[in-house]
Amino acid sequence: MDDKITIEPLTQSDADGAYQVFETTIPAAFDQEGIGSLLDDIQDEITHKKAMIHTALQAKDNIEPSIFFLVAKMGEVIVGIISYGPVVRRFENVQMAG
Repeated sequence: MDDKITIEPLTQSDADGAYQVFETTIPAAFDQEGIGSLLDDIQDEITHKKAMIHTALQAKDNIEPSIFFLVAKMGEVIVGIISYGPVVRRFENVQMAG
């Protein structure tokens, strides 16, 4: 297996691999923070991220997307994903510490 990592824009053919990354990393992140028991929140986060990918890929056909994704690949396997775009305020009623 090629151990070289490449970074490239997300394409439609990358969507399933990106979804798999979310399904692996989001529960792991919740576990690491000690909140792995919040199963509904974990599923909501995965669903939200998948919807963001879907929206970004659809926008490329018509207009410039408001959010961009880059994928990290080892060979053809997606090993990471990052998004870039405006901050989305999903939790309007949450008070930020500061």
